[in-house]
Amino acid sequence: MPWDSTGQEEIYVWCDYFGDEEKAKQTVDAVKAYTPSIPNWGYNGAARRYFDSAVYGKREVMGRLFGHYGSPLNAIPLLQSYKEHHSDDLYLLKVGYAASTSALTTINQDGFGSMGYLANPDIMDFEPYTGDYGQSFYGYMHEAGQFVHFDPQAGWLSFGGEVEDNGNMILTMKPTDAFHKRLFVHGEETDFEIISETVPIKDVVYDFANDKIFVNFSEPKVAPRNLRIRTSENVRPTENGQMVRGAYEFDPLARQLTFKIK
Repeated sequence: MPWDSTGQEEIYVWCDYFGDEEKAKQTVDAVKAYTPSIPNWGYNGAARRYFDSAVYGKREVMGRLFGHYGSPLNAIPLLQSYKEHHSDDLYLLKVGYAASTSALTTINQDGFGSMGYLANPDIMDFEPYTGDYGQSFYGYMHEAGQFVHFDPQAGWLSFGGEVEDNGNMILTMKPTDAFHKRLFVHGEETDFEIISETVPIKDVVYDFANDKIFVNFSEPKVAPRNLRIRTSENVRPTENGQMVRGAYEFDPLARQLTFKIK
């Protein structure tokens, strides 16, 4: 129910895993019902939450909390449903991405993460206790990445990064999220996902005329043992990459890899 808007991520993940499509859809619909898409930094993507400060906060008041951990946790079913089943649903992406990134709005300049921003007109300030902020950042971290979506009316749109249509069916994407490790693309004809487990992604060039993806990597601050890349099932590397524990492994010094969409 919307009063205590947490736990939906677990319900959705398990129902989706075991094929209970009805319950998975019901969970996503419930999250969408209380997660608004409003051009306001606090309300956009915010789950309803009023009582956390009163229960375990310092201010001990009832009030609407912005940036509460329920929002990025609720983003997990929204964004997973978008990627796996409804990638043509731009609204689902917009609300899910807003919910996910709301966790970043409660971090101050010193790196302290508050349990949320109390929107009461007589307070309008962050709760001094961190509370469950660890769960909040986990929710963001779980789905953080660049989402690139082709909309028939608006063209190429990007969430969490920059996108440039270079013409001749060439698209360049640069992640600007906190980690630079994940890219999901919903194109005109196909979707694909690329996840780097070790080295941050500098940019990705998508040649959709030839179904090729060129991934360029940044210089890592700490050299990994291997460069590990996970991909969606329709993407395969053109170089020789060994599959180890669900990811392709490459030379850690490689700074560009080429993939083919099958």
